[in-house]
Amino acid sequence: LGGIYNHFPSKEALFQSILLEHNPFMRYNLRRLLETIDRQQFKTLLEELTKQPDFFILILIELLEFKGRHLPQLIEKIFDENPPSEASRTLLSLLIAHHITQILLAKALPTGEQSQISPDALLDTFLAGTLKPE
Repeated sequence: LGGIYNHFPSKEALFQSILLEHNPFMRYNLRRLLETIDRQQFKTLLEELTKQPDFFILILIELLEFKGRHLPQLIEKIFDENPPSEASRTLLSLLIAHHITQILLAKALPTGEQSQISPDALLDTFLAGTLKPE
């Protein structure tokens, strides 16, 4: 434990490093994925996130303990320091909400009611709202 604090001045600095450097989004060009709506890459990302439910626990810790103060840095890092489009922010929000519901809350539902939302249904719902003429 003492060795860790030689590299990080505080628990918060350690947490921030883990959140920013080791999140599952960094393996993908999330900007391109969210702006092009590549279904296969989106499915791959959903599958990858399903394998890493601890990341969403980190997000909840970030919200509860640090009041979300590191989230702007995370968004900058994910989107290569360029502000994401409104559609990208919306799809990212939908992706996160989906995983929080599926991974963290699905276990609390009675057996048989823990249905999975397919990636195609998720994208179709998103696209129906974003491509709808105003």
